[in-house]
Amino acid sequence: MIRFNSLEELTAYICSVLRDPEKWLIACIGTDLRSDDRAGLEVCRRLDSVRIGVKTLVCEYGIENCFHSIVTANKNSIIIIDSAIVPNTEPGTVVAISEDEISDITPLTTHTIPLTLVLEILKKEISLLRIVILGITVKNLDIGLEMSPEVEKAVRDLVSAFMTCLWSKLQ
Repeated sequence: MIRFNSLEELTAYICSVLRDPEKWLIACIGTDLRSDDRAGLEVCRRLDSVRIGVKTLVCEYGIENCFHSIVTANKNSIIIIDSAIVPNTEPGTVVAISEDEISDITPLTTHTIPLTLVLEILKKEISLLRIVILGITVKNLDIGLEMSPEVEKAVRDLVSAFMTCLWSKLQ
């Protein structure tokens, strides 16, 4: 697991991943009604609003609900953004989680099918070459529409990192 301690570290990582943005799909997972659990959804919505040249997909209530859309997007690499409980990490911390580490981290959306199983099926269906999982450490999961300040900042930082990397590709 990689913890990003600054916007600069996060931006450098995102830029290293998104060398060929047209090959990537960004799938954002969350639940709007559980405060910080909406963080992933907000990242995709904000990226969509600025139209920066990468395909995004809002997956409410779990990535399995977007399975068909992921397959038909026909991308060979996917970035999954989700809220998570990450041990020994402050709220609002963004982490990159490898596939092998998924079982050590608790994703917070209402996954009815484990993420590991969904990824295995996707690999068979569309020959995924690369999977990147970004987790945003939550503070509050109560019913509500507001994100905590720490998680809101993490969302802004992630959007900023993506925009910096993708805009540099457009120029």
